[in-house]
Amino acid sequence: MMTPSVSTHPPDFAKHVMHTVRKYIDDHHARPDRRKASKTDDTAHGIADKRPVKVTVGAGLPWLKGDLAVELGGVVHTRAVSGEDIVEQAQLILQIIAARGVTPVLVLPDTDHWIRRADLDPEPLIAGFFGSTLRMIAERLSTAAVIAVHETYLPDPAYREASGFLESRITLPEIPSPDAIGAILLHRARTTDDDTHWRTGDLVDPDALECLFAHYRASNRNLRKVIQTAHGALAHACDEPAAAIGRRHVELALTE
Repeated sequence: MMTPSVSTHPPDFAKHVMHTVRKYIDDHHARPDRRKASKTDDTAHGIADKRPVKVTVGAGLPWLKGDLAVELGGVVHTRAVSGEDIVEQAQLILQIIAARGVTPVLVLPDTDHWIRRADLDPEPLIAGFFGSTLRMIAERLSTAAVIAVHETYLPDPAYREASGFLESRITLPEIPSPDAIGAILLHRARTTDDDTHWRTGDLVDPDALECLFAHYRASNRNLRKVIQTAHGALAHACDEPAAAIGRRHVELALTE
């Protein structure tokens, strides 16, 4: 789990951006080759303002390959000394991506995961995120960002004060029916499996969808909680094993 300072301290947010890109590179077997790096090379002491160290790239994401991965690897595997260095490194990453004709977009799909913790007062986190951190994204990183915000944040003073940095607001419609919940689960299954012949009934039965939809309504239309419950129900169905998620699996997941 991320530390609370990622939400409230701009350099820590920038470090999280760096970590995310570095993890992609490392997970896809890209490693920096420092054998040719000079001990006096400035890249060993701060921002990579010279030719980046070489990265050997194996398999990678569609945009993370070739020279782009070489340049990004040189930046993300460089130690930053200060908070300002970290912010400048994040800036450089986004500039390198943009220079290759790819538009970088920061996507924060679950704001609650960032600023609502069971053991912490959320108000300082909300104020920090919609204050200094969001300002840093807009003014220093200068990149597009998509931030998913539950409607409960809309009246918050910190969110309202940040309106100058939020250019557009898209209101997502309410999920209208159990079948719509099934369509969302089906889409998630199809994106994680090469078998595109899945049907909703292969995954979850109608009674289970009714139960999930009731949970959606009871949780103030919180889709994240529904997805979490569906994952728990899937684990129970696999443990049996069952042919599909049933109501009993959802009810068990709701008790956890």
